[in-house]
Amino acid sequence: MARASRPSFAPVPRRTPALQWRRPLALWAPAALALALGWPALMLSGQSSVFQAGMLAAAIGTILALISIGAAWAMGRAPRARRNVIRHMVWSGAIVAVVAPFVLASLIGAANPNTGLGAYSFAMLPLAVMLGLPMALFSGVVFSMVALVKPGRKTGG
Repeated sequence: MARASRPSFAPVPRRTPALQWRRPLALWAPAALALALGWPALMLSGQSSVFQAGMLAAAIGTILALISIGAAWAMGRAPRARRNVIRHMVWSGAIVAVVAPFVLASLIGAANPNTGLGAYSFAMLPLAVMLGLPMALFSGVVFSMVALVKPGRKTGG
């Protein structure tokens, strides 16, 4: 009776190395932030009040994303793919987009207490999300492409 040969198994895959900051950091990190925040400025440059609100929301979303990326890095869970960085940017942009109409209504209500803007906050919510999420997605793609690089693969056994 012939003995069956042992099946050959694929080697255990190596972990994907974490993304690294592009060198020199003093050049690429500010450039990435300027590009990630600058393209909404170009898009909204004609309207003064919309420009200020959009830039404030984009800045707050980017700050929240950088805080969450930094926290993940500090906990030893550095992003291993660009999609992880983009996910941080989109989630923080989603939070800002959902909160923004309510903050705006409360600020307008504080300036003029006779306006009843509570229902308008809910009415502005879909528009804020429809505008905020694509902005956050594109900013995340731009930031991850400019600021971060994949480390070189090690060859050999």
